[in-house]
Order: sequence, then structure tokens, then C-alpha cells
Amino acid sequence: MIQASQSGCACTGRCCRSAVVNVCGYDVWRLASTQRLRPEQFTVVFPHETLACDSFLLGVDLPPFGLALDKRGRGRQGQFRANSPCIFLIGLQDGSERCGMYADRPLACQAYPMSIWGGEVYQRRDVLCPANSWRLDAAQQANWRGMFKRLRMHFDVYADVVARWNARVTAAGPGARFDAREFFGYLMNVYDRLERHSSSVGADAIDLVITSWPELPRAQPDVGIANRLGPSDETSPWLAYLRSAREIIDGFYPDIPSQPFPAC
Repeated sequence: MIQASQSGCACTGRCCRSAVVNVCGYDVWRLASTQRLRPEQFTVVFPHETLACDSFLLGVDLPPFGLALDKRGRGRQGQFRANSPCIFLIGLQDGSERCGMYADRPLACQAYPMSIWGGEVYQRRDVLCPANSWRLDAAQQANWRGMFKRLRMHFDVYADVVARWNARVTAAGPGARFDAREFFGYLMNVYDRLERHSSSVGADAIDLVITSWPELPRAQPDVGIANRLGPSDETSPWLAYLRSAREIIDGFYPDIPSQPFPAC
């Protein structure tokens, strides 16, 4: 399977304090499953200013919401405090700090401190790692590009998962209220089925899906192609996977019509 490079991480805990880590449904499912936790034990629901591809609704007349890893020591009103530690950051006897679930950390954490645009991977300017933590040619390592394709894949699928939930909330109309725990239950059930599908497809096939996944910026609009393809059309591995994932997602709330693929 495609893996991100883990060489060079000094794991000082600085990024684990300063960053707000946005998570997708796959992140939530993986952490809940491997750490044996309920999603509400390690995530925080916070309002989005505008509706985005990863925004979910709890009421059609309420602001949209997003998900992030929770932090310890939040303020009286529940806000993140500056430089407060991630809920998974643990202190060691020698005074150093380490991630308590490093192998299962969210995709955004796995991609740090790199970013990608137009197929070019580069190290972010706001990196919090100690000086010389990363080799000058680290961004050119091929496995970073694979990491970003994997991140893009999971966030694209999450956008489709959220779109179906939002259609359900919208159908309920003004005044209807949904609990975040109900949204989490939906996520866990959807991703249980998606993971079973990925396992049946096989690791090699999933690697082909990830390798073929389009990067940013993308042709206008890539996901729109999926809306036009018929059952007999020839597709690339990423489109074939997206279509099969859509069939699983559409199995939830069958009274809700199929939604267009979000153009994220």
C-alpha cells in the first residue's frame, strides 16, 4: 500500500499544539475503530462560515459545521485555547511529547509539513518543525505525492458522504434538528461498508485508484465526469471506485434521491 514518508519527524509537539486539525469521515472512522473510542470523545464540532464540501448540517436553518481533532484545556465557552495540546498528545518522563496514536493519525497530520499544487510537492513556509528536521530534497520523494493523492481521495469521498447526509437534513425542512451523535453513527456505518468494499477490491487495486486520483488544480470539473458516465462507460480506476463508493453511500436513506457528485 502507498504510505507517507515518516522520516525526519522530530515530533516536538509544536504542530500538535498550534494546529487545528480538520478531519474527514475516514479519519474519524479509523481513529474510533483502532483506538476503541466514540467519535465525540476525540472530535469537536465547530461552525463553518460558509457551506463547504466537508460541511455537514444539523438543521437546515442552522449554520454548517465541520470536524476537527479536539484539544485539551479548552476555554469556558469551549473554544480552542492558543497552543493548547491535541487530545492525543502525551508527555513523557523526560519532558518530551509524542503523538499517542501516530500510526493512525489523521491524513492532514500525515501530510504535514508538505503541501502540493499542480503536481509539485513543497515544504510549507509556516512549518513548526525544528530547523534541519527535513532533508532539502524531502519534498521530491515520490511517496509524498502518493500521500496527497490518498488524502484527496478520502476527502472527495467524504464530500459525497456529507452531501447525502445534508440532503436528508434538508428534506426534513426548517425546524428539524439532528444530533451530532446521529451524524457520527451515520459516518461509522457508511465507512464500515466502504472499508469492507475496499478490502474486497484488494490492496493492489486500491493503490491503482489512489495513483490515478486527480490532483489540484483539476480539470473543470473532474467529478462532473462521474455524473455523466453511464454503466457501460469505460472509466479510470479512480472514477470506477468513486462510482462504486456512490452505490454504497446511496444505500443509506433510500427515500432521498441520488445527489450530484460535489465538485470540490
